[in-house]
Amino acid sequence: MAKVKGTGDFYGFNPGEKLVLKFIKTKKYNSGVRITEKDVAAQKLAQQYAKAFNEKHRPVRGKEPLDLFFRIGTLISSSKDQLDGTVRKILEDELMMVEIPIYGEFKKFNSNTGWSSGEGNLPGAFSRWTWVESNGKHLICDLQGHRGLPGGIKTTDGSSNYYAFSDPAVLSKVSGSYGPADLGEEGQKTWFSHHVCNDFCKSLGLEGKVSYNSVINACAQTGYVERAEMWLGRMLEAGVQANEVSYNSVINACAQKGRVSRAEMWLEKMLAAGVKTDAFSYNSVINACAQRRDIERAETWLEKMLSEGIQADEVSYSSVIKACVQKGELDLAGYWLERMAAAGLQANEVTYNTVAGACLAAGDKDRLERWRKLMRLEENTVLKDPPLLKPSRPSSCTTKSLDDVDQDILSDALPKRVEETRRRRPATESRKKEDGGAAVRKHRPTQVSVDRSNTWMWARLLIMLVVLQLILAVWSDYAVQSAKS
Repeated sequence: MAKVKGTGDFYGFNPGEKLVLKFIKTKKYNSGVRITEKDVAAQKLAQQYAKAFNEKHRPVRGKEPLDLFFRIGTLISSSKDQLDGTVRKILEDELMMVEIPIYGEFKKFNSNTGWSSGEGNLPGAFSRWTWVESNGKHLICDLQGHRGLPGGIKTTDGSSNYYAFSDPAVLSKVSGSYGPADLGEEGQKTWFSHHVCNDFCKSLGLEGKVSYNSVINACAQTGYVERAEMWLGRMLEAGVQANEVSYNSVINACAQKGRVSRAEMWLEKMLAAGVKTDAFSYNSVINACAQRRDIERAETWLEKMLSEGIQADEVSYSSVIKACVQKGELDLAGYWLERMAAAGLQANEVTYNTVAGACLAAGDKDRLERWRKLMRLEENTVLKDPPLLKPSRPSSCTTKSLDDVDQDILSDALPKRVEETRRRRPATESRKKEDGGAAVRKHRPTQVSVDRSNTWMWARLLIMLVVLQLILAVWSDYAVQSAKS
């Protein structure tokens, strides 16, 4: 801290006025961090929001106004290098910042990642208010400074009720717009995923539908499923009408984490509340059930979706078809494939590879050809409403392992050596007992063929290595003898 010397002003500061000089520490400077105009722009923007907040809401503590304000610095440059021994302290032409100091106990109230000290309700409420006020364009945070208290340090107008902040961060839509502390839209989501509304938030009316949805979506997208559910619960308890965005965010978050029962519960609540559902609402649950290979639950929600008049898409059908194939229920997979084709939906490459691989593993050429035409919508017999009969489980044609299917399934025809993929059964023969008793089956031991080509290859390689070592040893002895002579 230093005073302005001389009779004239110094960058707008009066003679005798104390100033704080701020510059980047050497370690951060060497990593590329610099003070720029963006830092000053962040301070000015924060002060604009603080002024609007004071005028619009006029917070009070006791009976006195409780105002917020931010220090705004001024950029200056060094006229020469300033070293600490041989170590850089400030370099010539390096930008620095000077500002009026904040007196009193300096505290940090929240950060740009959502951390909060829990001291004072106003800083957190103000940060959230800036986001709501700007329609998500800005979020002023990383609030640090001094909280004025009765009997403490007063402002120039004699008030001891205030918050004086310095070096705020602005989280904007585009990361870095307001300096390195601006973490962008992803930073906003992270901040909201940790934010807990306090009484001041409620008094400012910040718990509206849009605000709730933003917090719910932020928690859901950052993986904080419990907090997303908590905020949706709070929203409903507060009497705020949740919409499809509110429910879909939570349903999808639960489904992504494999919490199928929770996803189903919120979808049921959504239906019970009369909120409009869409394909995304159901697909999240259908896919979660299919991922766990729970065919019956996946089918139930797909049927429910269709009965509600919601148009199922490729994702809806493909999720169920894949689950059927993975459990070896090929007849059932074919049933849903036909319904998909009847709806005029063409299978994507993933679905095509999955079902073609099942046919390949089962060695069913006719089924593969039939399904290929269905998936390519080439089958002339496919009608809009075909008389389909849902097969019973288990299917008569199943496969046991479809994870290592050959990539040849991408072709339109079966590979030539289909028979090699079939399950081989040990040959049996019957013979009569010597006493003329009943016939018994004698199992011949399965002959295991061994590919000896690889064995001979490794043997030859080993022999070559041994010979090479002998040659090197002889050559080494010869070289030593030659050197001595």
